[in-house]
Amino acid sequence: MGDIRIIAGQYRRRKIPVIDAPDLRPTPDRGRVTLFNWLQNYLLGAVCLDAFAGSGVLGFEACSRGAKQVIFIEKEYRIFKQLQQTQLSLDCHNCQLIYSSALDWITSSFHQPDKNFAASLATNNTIHHNTNGGEHLHLDIVFVDPPFRDRQLLFTFLALLASKDVLNKGGVACLEMPAPSSAQLDSNIATISLPSDWLRYAQCIKQQRIGNSWLELWRRQ
Repeated sequence: MGDIRIIAGQYRRRKIPVIDAPDLRPTPDRGRVTLFNWLQNYLLGAVCLDAFAGSGVLGFEACSRGAKQVIFIEKEYRIFKQLQQTQLSLDCHNCQLIYSSALDWITSSFHQPDKNFAASLATNNTIHHNTNGGEHLHLDIVFVDPPFRDRQLLFTFLALLASKDVLNKGGVACLEMPAPSSAQLDSNIATISLPSDWLRYAQCIKQQRIGNSWLELWRRQ
């Protein structure tokens, strides 16, 4: 087991354990510095989703830097149990850990939100009434960092975010993907190949290569 440190905020320099598990690839320091520099005007008081939580370092970094609430989704039981231990170790109260796949949780929560969960967030002004009179949970920031080997999962998840209208207007999604080749960058194929529903829903406002990763910040239009 290794560890990775929180860079800034309330939990600055605290270490998060990283267990040895397939596809567990925490965003390194340099990548998180870039992401959270992009997010500095969005983060304070935000309600966030760490959709493929893994070690939880993105979500706990957001908690550390002033997010109002962070929802962590993790489907691998052993990794989820470590997330629980990390939450206890940090004594972090402004987060909720959910044992589920990100696709299943988005599908169920935004079609028919869990009443207890909706009630727990209502005081944070994250429950809005849609045009049909029902309750609809909206988020300010979504971290999207699925396993690099499964690009289809990224596409499916982005299409689902758009179809379920997950983000508040002006809300943002942080994408982390395998870095494209130089030829792909020249043709901008990385963005062109994303789902059409997503391209209509949000606009890419930042992008940068960090090592083997490609980071993008998308804002809901």
